[in-house]
Amino acid sequence: MWYSNLAGLAAAAEEGNEEIILMSSLAACIECKVVFSDNSYPSDSVIKLTVYLRSNAPSDLLINKIQVIMENPVYSKYCVTVGEVCLESQKISKFEYQFPALSETIQVIMCKQ
Repeated sequence: MWYSNLAGLAAAAEEGNEEIILMSSLAACIECKVVFSDNSYPSDSVIKLTVYLRSNAPSDLLINKIQVIMENPVYSKYCVTVGEVCLESQKISKFEYQFPALSETIQVIMCKQ
């Protein structure tokens, strides 16, 4: 089943078609861990967020955009990686983001690709 789905995606990519895949639909094959560098941040400080992704797919996955969606949408614009990223099978990829502390609470809702 994996190989037939991957073959379909590869054929679509060769034709120039883009496929948007939400992280929630890949939960079975991509592990995601989001880590804040500290438990709390004072106002006007810099928040550091690290996202770790590991693919369990049988082959490498090429991703064009990675975006972390936050509870406060103002933060979401700071947590985007655009450009071709290769998630190698069984290897951990690390993405780091920094943004100013603008509100009292920060919560990650989802990480999507």
